[in-house]
Amino acid sequence: MRSIFLVLLLLTATATAAAFYFGLCTVAAERDESTFVLRLAGHPDVLIPTQENDYAEENANQYGFQARGRIASVDPAKNRFVLTENIKNLTFRVSNDTMIVINGQPGKLAELNGGDEATVIYTKQGQILYASVVNCTRKALTP
Repeated sequence: MRSIFLVLLLLTATATAAAFYFGLCTVAAERDESTFVLRLAGHPDVLIPTQENDYAEENANQYGFQARGRIASVDPAKNRFVLTENIKNLTFRVSNDTMIVINGQPGKLAELNGGDEATVIYTKQGQILYASVVNCTRKALTP
C-alpha cells in the first residue's frame, strides 16, 4: 500500500512539473493585508482552442505569432530554417522582406548557425510559417 502511494505521489509531481515546463499552468502569489494568496492557474486554451484563438489563426497576417528557441538547421538554398521550441521543431520560410538581426546587427539567412538562440515573429498561412523578423543571439567565443 505504501509503495502505491509513493508511485502515485511521484506521478503527480512529474505531471505537475511537466505542466509548468510546457506552460500549461502558472503560479501567482498575491499579498493581502495579513495573508498570502497563492493561485495555481491552468491554461486550457493551450489544449482546447478557443474561438478567439481560431480567429487569430485565420487572420495570422494581421497578428504576429512569436516563437523562441534554438536554431536547429538552416537551408539558404530553400530559404528555410528550423527552430526548436521546447520539444517541437518549427520550419520557417524566409522571404526578401524578412528582417534578420544577429546580435543587434543586420544579417542574412546564411549567417545563422545551428545552436543560436532566436526569437521569431511570424505569420501562419495554413500549415506554412513565414518569418517576418528573426532576432538571433549568438554567444561570443572565448579564447
